[in-house]
Amino acid sequence: MEDQVISAIQGEPESSQRRKHRGIYEPPYGNLGELNTCRLLADSVGEDLLFDIVNPFFDLIGASVAIYEKNGDYVLGIFSSGWCRLLDQASRNLCNTDDNKEALKSGRWHCHESCWEAAKQAMETGRPVDSNCQGGIHLFAVPILAGGEIAGSISLGYGNPPRSRERLRKIAEKYGLEADCLALQVSSSSNWSPLLIDLVKRYLGISAGLIGEIVKCRLTEEALRKADHALAERTVHDLNNILASMMGYAEQIIDGLSEKNPALSHLHAMLKAIQQARELLRQALDCNVQKGQEQEPMKPKGGWSAPFLRGEESILLVDDEEAVIFVGQKILSHLGYKVFSRTSSLEALEAFRAQPQQFDLVIVDQSMPNMTGTELARELIAIRPDIPIILCTGFHKDASRQRIRDFGIRDLIIKPIDMQEVARTIRTVLSERG
Repeated sequence: MEDQVISAIQGEPESSQRRKHRGIYEPPYGNLGELNTCRLLADSVGEDLLFDIVNPFFDLIGASVAIYEKNGDYVLGIFSSGWCRLLDQASRNLCNTDDNKEALKSGRWHCHESCWEAAKQAMETGRPVDSNCQGGIHLFAVPILAGGEIAGSISLGYGNPPRSRERLRKIAEKYGLEADCLALQVSSSSNWSPLLIDLVKRYLGISAGLIGEIVKCRLTEEALRKADHALAERTVHDLNNILASMMGYAEQIIDGLSEKNPALSHLHAMLKAIQQARELLRQALDCNVQKGQEQEPMKPKGGWSAPFLRGEESILLVDDEEAVIFVGQKILSHLGYKVFSRTSSLEALEAFRAQPQQFDLVIVDQSMPNMTGTELARELIAIRPDIPIILCTGFHKDASRQRIRDFGIRDLIIKPIDMQEVARTIRTVLSERG
């Protein structure tokens, strides 16, 4: 524990601390897994579990193993072979750089070049590959498949180092070592029998299969989470459209009745129930979004007794739901506006492109086929940069007031809307035109 604290103070990476704690040999140049940018295997399985899968057996027999992501990034390297440790560090020294990224690209890291070439062939062919290593032993690489797709590969350095003095001399020359140093390492190396070689190859295949199944399970879990969230979002969108229609009709009726009409109390009760239903929908959706995702707070309602703010401007209303368009037209017309509506974002874009100065304001729904509300807004602003736009949505991960302003959108209305909120927001946005 004390060593870990000292390492942390000195800035040693957490992964290095963890490897030392578990007794994993780490080369002097560090852990190449820290350069991993793909992280499919690293995040799906994790270094600790990968270590538990491959290390106990291969460490026992003194073998070296490397696990790669599908893009070639290192996930895990285990050097249980003294021969591999010696030659790997020697060829790393030939790279003449402290930067591991540069060293990997230098072409002089012979052990890496040999191991990666076998791993790459295994991934390209989808089959095990047996090849020779520049360090005099053999390499066996197996692809890691997850659901039939290549997810990475696992390579094994195996076999007896060469004992020929001439062969040792050539390897020593290539790796910048003394031949006597290699000969000494050969004398302490384990003996690989044909039976042992066959056994380790089989185990490597089993390990690759197990890793692939774990990755497959993780990918399936992630896909299910995304599908659940997409379904929840779509359900809220559809239910909000229904509530918007109910609210719109009720508010128009209320606005046309006298204050003494006995039906008012029932209509106000219905509107309150609709608002409660909306809040329940939002709470249900909040349980499905990822933790920490920004959520837009609900706007406080001004109350139905206040007079509606009205206007005479021309508004382009865009929503793919005909029921929402119908109610929206009624609300906006009731407030005095001239309304042009489209149920297709593409048709709305063409109408705007034909007469961009005809409209004083555009109200767009976010969730539409072919082109979302934010995408449509970007196209409209490209045609006429000063056009005010209001985004109307039940829920969308990008629909916060801060984010929509990055698209040039002036304001946001959360469905289901009421006339008071629409009237207030429209006047606020139009007043900002100066």
